[in-house]
Amino acid sequence: MSIIPKTQLALLRNLVAYVVRIRPDAIATTILGVVSSAMELAALTSLIPLSQLAGHQAIRDGSFWHRMPMALGFLPGVKFYAMMFLLLLLLRTITQTAAGVLTQHLNRNLIAHFSARTLEALVHHLTFAQVQKESIGHFVTLAGDEANRAAQIIAALMKLVPLVALFLLYIATIVIQSWKFGAGLFVFIFVTVLCLWGAFRKSHALGQRQQVESRSLNTHFIESLSGLRTVRSLTGEQFVSMRYDQMIRAYARTCFSIDALNQISSTMPTVLLVSGLLIAVSQFATPEWLTGFLPAIMVGAMMVLRLLPLAGQTLDVAMRLTADLKAAENISEMLEVVKSAATLKASPLLNLEEPITHIAFDNVSFRYSEDTLPVLDRFSVAFEAGKSYAITGPSGSGKSSVVDLLLKFFQPQSGTILVNGRNVATLSDTSLRQRIVLAEQAVRIFYDTVQHNILFGRDGAPVDVLDALETVGLRDFIATLPDAELTLLNFQGSNFSGGQRQRVGLARALLHPSDVLILDESTSALDHKTREKILSTILPCYRDRILIFIAHDPAILARVDEVIHLQPSGTEEIHKPLPAMAR
Repeated sequence: MSIIPKTQLALLRNLVAYVVRIRPDAIATTILGVVSSAMELAALTSLIPLSQLAGHQAIRDGSFWHRMPMALGFLPGVKFYAMMFLLLLLLRTITQTAAGVLTQHLNRNLIAHFSARTLEALVHHLTFAQVQKESIGHFVTLAGDEANRAAQIIAALMKLVPLVALFLLYIATIVIQSWKFGAGLFVFIFVTVLCLWGAFRKSHALGQRQQVESRSLNTHFIESLSGLRTVRSLTGEQFVSMRYDQMIRAYARTCFSIDALNQISSTMPTVLLVSGLLIAVSQFATPEWLTGFLPAIMVGAMMVLRLLPLAGQTLDVAMRLTADLKAAENISEMLEVVKSAATLKASPLLNLEEPITHIAFDNVSFRYSEDTLPVLDRFSVAFEAGKSYAITGPSGSGKSSVVDLLLKFFQPQSGTILVNGRNVATLSDTSLRQRIVLAEQAVRIFYDTVQHNILFGRDGAPVDVLDALETVGLRDFIATLPDAELTLLNFQGSNFSGGQRQRVGLARALLHPSDVLILDESTSALDHKTREKILSTILPCYRDRILIFIAHDPAILARVDEVIHLQPSGTEEIHKPLPAMAR
């Protein structure tokens, strides 16, 4: 039975192939590590003639150790072999350091790459349905801990190849020196692998448990922070902190189990081999035999002493790689999402080039999952440029779902949504959303300056930001802050009131001209005077475009051209045209 499932071995191969494709220097770094390993063996092997000369034994004429210095123009003496040993040792140290530095550089860059690709997949390519299936800790762990572990897999493989190569070279050298000793080593390796078989399987299982626990505790931490107001209002501080303490302790125990298993497994070869050699020397070796082969025994002992930690290092790296394999699967999924999206770009959807003048929902039915009732059932409505609309209705009637479907956050189960007569399914998400701006009731404030929160990556000058702040009645307040519009907003905008956060969201929406503006209860936290001022500014600006309110406010319902009333069942909708009113 395989230690590692075949599916994960395939994912591991794909991950390695991906890394080699984006970072071909990984191959050169691995080769450098193998060359460095060969230099270590060469340096240690050069001690054989040096130990013979030190024991007053002559170098046999015609042997490799006699011909090699002569070919280089040196005499086969102690000085030459001492210089050769030191030179090889120096080269080994330099190349080993260089390979280590390059591996670390590659590792850090891979962590950054995997983390960035995870966020790219999350914000660009995963559907809302896919995102909502997972906890927030799932994605935090993916971009953090698992990106690190996936990069560590590559680093482990880059270390494992030179270690295995050096291990095999040592064994080959020992076999050449003594085939009996070599045969004993093969028996030792076989026994060691049998002893550690269960440890590899346990390490893989612990790695999977470590991943689940990491996601759970990250989710709990983030939800506790983002829901701090609720936690404290329910006096749940003790419950939240104790729950996290239990989770982090369980995670620490799992991490310790992995580390302890790796440590014990890496020392097992040393215990087995030294015990075997001790028994062999005490029971079978004679003093005469030991004396006669003293130089070879000394070098052999040094090789064995080097072989033992080498075997331990190899096993330690292999165990860690086994424990981290689950991360390779999850990161590979994110890389595949990005790759698939890039493939789709080769045959792109249509770009919406002209302004949006007409939107139609034609018999649209939608439910969020198969086991829930429809939110919208055969819903039909039309929006035309030059008119303002209000969508109203009780909670659960599908008001926000209309927006989600229009922006392609979700796909309807049946029916068609047309923009300028074209099915939105054929239009690119970006070109569609660039022409529709949504201002939400619960404004998302990011840990950044006021200016960047309003611009949010779009083109615009500071004067445009000030104009938008003026429109929403926030410019005077911002001017009183220590750094004005460059003031840093705290976590979730906690240094602003609810109404001020809503106005930041409105300024963000108004700064970017659009064909369609959707205000989803985005004035609910404003006082009557401020709301009227903003409405008096917005309505004339969108007189020739499409303006949609999702609201219950009678003042708003009275000022729009048409009210669309949704029922909770999602099975009927009422269109209530109102007479044009002075704006």
